[in-house]
This record gives sequence, structure tokens and C-alpha cells, in this order.
Amino acid sequence: MSDKMPPEQFAQAKQMINSPIATAMTVVSGLIGVILAVLIQTSLLHLAASVFGGSAKFGIGLATVAFAQVPIIIQQIFYSIYMAASGKLVKPGLSGVVSADRLASPLGVFLSRLDIFSIWSIFLVAIGFSITYKISKGKSGAIAAGYWLASTAFAVALSVLGTSFRPA
Repeated sequence: MSDKMPPEQFAQAKQMINSPIATAMTVVSGLIGVILAVLIQTSLLHLAASVFGGSAKFGIGLATVAFAQVPIIIQQIFYSIYMAASGKLVKPGLSGVVSADRLASPLGVFLSRLDIFSIWSIFLVAIGFSITYKISKGKSGAIAAGYWLASTAFAVALSVLGTSFRPA
């Protein structure tokens, strides 16, 4: 892209990208995205737990899901430290077994969702919902695993959709 831009326009674009306003917008939009993701996850899990006979207030479910995100926060800290120290991007989960050009493929997306931190988070959701919603560990585990499977299928489907629009 920079080879098609005049040098002064490229310098101006680079300055805008590195500005404090752009950084603040990135942080704020990231936080909003995380909050929306947790709210959506809580809503779906709360609905499923209610269907399985669980009863708890939405706020309790929200707190449970938020606490279950601790492994994901730890994962992001590790990834950030690694990227800052090495200057390389992290291939999440088992996606390291596929080449870099296949990371966005359905297989790469699926493998990226198989990591110790997501499994840890799923276990925390299962344990937390079993306690807070007063349902069996089996039902709670099925809800947590079902959510993971559904969200993974959705991510893989988006990848399939994205690859269908890519030029050959």
C-alpha cells in the first residue's frame, strides 16, 4: 500500500495511526468488544442453564462468566509478553501445526480454538454454573462444552464464508 502512496501522504497516515487518539480508540473499542462478548456469552449460558432447570439471577451468571475469563486474561498477558520480546505474532492453540498462510483457513481457526486456556475457562464456567445455578456437574459441563462447540462452529463458519470471497 505504501508504494502506491506519495511519501508525504504515507507519513501522514503513519502519524495518524500512531497518534494517542488512535491508540485510545483502539483500547476503548477493544473494551467494548470484550464487554459485549461477555454479555452475549452470559446471556446464552444463562438461557441454557435455565432450560436445564437452573435458577440464578443474570448478575450471578455474569459474575461467573467474568471470573471464568481469568485464564483468557492470563493467556493474553503471556501472548503480549511473547510478542513484545520476540517481535513475532503468536499462533494460538494448536494452530502452530499449520503454515502461516493457512491460519485463517477453517482448519487453522478450529485448531486455534484448541488451547489450554480455553479449556481451563470452559472448566471454570462448568464448575461455576454448577454451583451458582444449582444444576448437576454433567448438565453444567454439557452447557459449557455446548457453548464452546457452538462458538467454535460459528468461528469456523465465518472462516469458510471469508475464504469463499477471497480471490483464487
